[in-house]
Amino acid sequence: MSYQKTARRLTVPLETKEHIVNAAEIFTELAKDYRQLMRSNNSIANKLTLAQTQILYANSDLKSKANADRDDVINNSYYKKAT
Repeated sequence: MSYQKTARRLTVPLETKEHIVNAAEIFTELAKDYRQLMRSNNSIANKLTLAQTQILYANSDLKSKANADRDDVINNSYYKKAT
């Protein structure tokens, strides 16, 4: 049964070694959060909503870390015009 017809995307900057390290850390944390979420007593609809929210946070964190050295943009708003 499909509860939601929603997709979430991640922008993963991969131009430097630091970007790879950042992605590895964020993906590891995301996997940990997803395992915990699946063991929770929440309904499937709530799990889906929480899982989507975690993707939004991961997306924001990846872009923010990639833009950390830039002063001309809001750090988590975009990375190279990817929203």
